Amino acid sequence: MSYIAKYVFDYGQLKSRFVCALEHWKPQTISFLKLPPEIRNMIYNLLVNETKDRKPRLINFKPGSFSAAPSLNMLHACTQVQQELLPLYFSIVTPHFSIPSRDGFRTRTFTHSFQTEVVAWLDKQGPDAVDYFHAIFLRSSGRPFVDCSIKIHKPMVVEARVRSCKMYEGCEGLEASTNQTLAEKINESLKLSNTGLLGLRHFELAEEVIDQLQRKIESLSVNKL
Repeated sequence: MSYIAKYVFDYGQLKSRFVCALEHWKPQTISFLKLPPEIRNMIYNLLVNETKDRKPRLINFKPGSFSAAPSLNMLHACTQVQQELLPLYFSIVTPHFSIPSRDGFRTRTFTHSFQTEVVAWLDKQGPDAVDYFHAIFLRSSGRPFVDCSIKIHKPMVVEARVRSCKMYEGCEGLEASTNQTLAEKINESLKLSNTGLLGLRHFELAEEVIDQLQRKIESLSVNKL
C-alpha cells in the first residue's frame, strides 16, 4: 500500500506541476528571418527543387501567377526573402521573349502582353537583381526571322547561337561570325557583372546582334536579285 500511495503522490505532484506549467505557458514563435541563414537556405533549396519539377516559366514569377508553382508565393513575403530566394529560382528558368520589331526589347515592346508585364516587374527589381539566369532565349518575330540563345556552362564559358530561318540560304557564314561576336560581347559584359550570370542587359546585347544579322541577310537578299 505504501508503494501505491507513493506512486499516487508522485503522480499527483507531477500532474500539478504540469497543470501549473500549462497555465503559465505562452505560445512561442520565431520569425522566419531570425532563423540562421543556413536553415533558410535549406528551406529555399527545398522550395526550388519542388518548383523545378513543375518546369516554371518566367510568367509564373509575377504576383498572382503561381498556379503552376504555389511555392513561388514565398517570393512576395517580404523584400529580404525575395532578395535571398529570387536568384535560386532564376537559376532554374530559361526566359523566352519574342520581339515584333528590331528595338522591341530596348523599348519593352513584345509580341505577347504578358511578356511586357513580366519585364516591367523585373525592371523594378533593379539592374543587378535579375542577373541570375544560366540561359536566355530571344526570338525576332519580324522578318528576317532570327532566334538567339545564350547559355553559360561554367564561369566565363559562354555558348551563343544566333540562327536565321532556313528560308534564308547562304547565311551560314554570317551566323558563325555573329555567334562569335555575340559571345565576345557577352564575355566582356560578364566581366563587369557581380554574379557572372545573365540578365536583362544581355537580352539587349542579343537584340543588337540579331539586328545586325537581319541587316546583313537583307543586304545579301538584295544582292541576289
